Amino acid sequence: MDAATTEDTVRAVFHAIETGDIDRATAGYAPDAVLHDPVGDPPYHGRDEIRAHSLANRGAVRVAEFRPDRIIVSGDRAAVDWHTLCYRPDGAEIAFHGISLLTFDQDALLRLVEVFFDRSRLPVP
Repeated sequence: MDAATTEDTVRAVFHAIETGDIDRATAGYAPDAVLHDPVGDPPYHGRDEIRAHSLANRGAVRVAEFRPDRIIVSGDRAAVDWHTLCYRPDGAEIAFHGISLLTFDQDALLRLVEVFFDRSRLPVP
């Protein structure tokens, strides 16, 4: 797998999340993927759980921006430094940064995602 393909997958998933296209974002995960969002919470296993988690998050905030600032690829892994701008239902703005560690399968699908951010910044359901 080349770095360009890996970066394309990262950018596509981030863009899909930013635009609210949960089905497209979920399609970027391998069927048996594991998502730790955030690390320390119980993980989500498989596309169905990941999709349900994404929908719950989407119900808690409106994402205005979710962008990778820096993507560093090494083989089948990547580290992504990212930022997001969200709005709570009451209109309050939430802006913060995070880092995600990603592992890809042979088809450039996300197999393991470990998300690090300050959980107190986001009202996760």
